[in-house]
Amino acid sequence: MIIPAYNEEGRVGIVVRKTLATGTDYAAVVIDDASSDRTAKEATDAGARVIRHRVRTGVGGAIKTGYKLFKQEKGDVAVVVNADGQHDPFEIPAFLRALLDDDCDYVVGNRFSRRELNMPKFRRFGNMVLTFLTRLVVGFDVKDSQMGFTAITREGLSKINLLYLTDGWGFPNDMLIECSIKRIKVKFIPATWSYGGRRSYIKLRPYVIRLGLVLARGWIRKILFSILDFAANISAAQRGCNPKILEESGLILEGPTDHRVGSMRHLRP
Repeated sequence: MIIPAYNEEGRVGIVVRKTLATGTDYAAVVIDDASSDRTAKEATDAGARVIRHRVRTGVGGAIKTGYKLFKQEKGDVAVVVNADGQHDPFEIPAFLRALLDDDCDYVVGNRFSRRELNMPKFRRFGNMVLTFLTRLVVGFDVKDSQMGFTAITREGLSKINLLYLTDGWGFPNDMLIECSIKRIKVKFIPATWSYGGRRSYIKLRPYVIRLGLVLARGWIRKILFSILDFAANISAAQRGCNPKILEESGLILEGPTDHRVGSMRHLRP
């Protein structure tokens, strides 16, 4: 379980304990994004492993650190839960069931599936607008683009290029864009969310500008990837081979096809 945290003293310990209580095979890793309070100590006392950034990177940077650590160690699924208590760790099993039952690699919580959502109207409207814009970019039905409560399989994460993803608050949007580009199946499931009225670190105007840039950059990245993918398929077709068939056969084409004899050269397993 990856728990990004910045100045979450008084909350992170509760989240860690709840997270560990949801399953005996779970391990909690708190990524302390250069907090100035006792976040790291509280998380350690609660039973979490703590990785501390010396310089603040942003929530996306903290999650990326957690993903990199997950890639280096054992485990089948990486779950991200906020340290502020807005997500309910006891819903983690539902995320894991969705990965198993629905044959997908990335599960995202959907706050808008519940009528009793306790969110200020202006914030709800802003989230709906960003969700709509993200939906236009990715090309599939996005239910909640800003939700940080997620779960991804090891196989799904292996296809994600973390270098392309923002370190800031637009990380959930960037993940959905990357899933769209890499054809990773995404599923949204109902999830509770508690506003709590706590002070947000987000400043509206810079947030909107940065999110707009993230979406624009992602849209361009998706177009470029589609062009390169199309060009690669055309090139393979011209050489008389199907790259998908080669991939399924465990072969890699390193040279041109010899059309004169109808055989493929320079293939290696």
